[in-house]
Amino acid sequence: MSTTLSKSSAYLIARTDAQTEQLRRLSLRLGFGHVEALFTRKDFQRDGTQPPLSFFLLYRQMSDELVVLVRNVIRRSADPNVRFSPIILLTDECDMETYVHFVRLGFDDVLTLPDKREMLVHRLEQQVNAEQTYFETADYVGPDRRRLELPDHIDPRRGGEPHSYVKHTVRRSVSEGSKAVRSIVLSTADAGERSIEQRALQQGRIAV
Repeated sequence: MSTTLSKSSAYLIARTDAQTEQLRRLSLRLGFGHVEALFTRKDFQRDGTQPPLSFFLLYRQMSDELVVLVRNVIRRSADPNVRFSPIILLTDECDMETYVHFVRLGFDDVLTLPDKREMLVHRLEQQVNAEQTYFETADYVGPDRRRLELPDHIDPRRGGEPHSYVKHTVRRSVSEGSKAVRSIVLSTADAGERSIEQRALQQGRIAV
């Protein structure tokens, strides 16, 4: 049994009672120490009696609009331990295009079912005891999903108007839960200029 998951909470979000029960059985099989279904916005508030480290598990069979609404409730929480908790989507097997679509919605990971218990546990444990990078803009908080399109999140080819954003370094542990240990305000305009300058230096076009 996973020591990490046995000391963590799984919060379940699904559209129907049957789907919630399916998530509950899966969460217990994976070894979560605390399992609880969430139904209203108030349910997302923690009272301190649960294990500090939380995982939010969503069952895919809901609209993108509802998925984004749930994501935003979590990511806009005033409680950092909720805000920076991993949000995991569980879905049936799908093609790569569908998988990428799910990832772009801002999940920390997308797990396809069915899969071996050991593999699911391994993927969940990867969310813990390692620093995660989150980006915060006016309408998004979460992992940087733009790397699916271009290798560098500050690549000027991304286009769009220059804007500022916050880069959070997130750390998670079973003892302290999830928190941002470092937050830096950056600008896409400045980042793009630095990126161009770094490439010019590498090509010898700017003297040091």
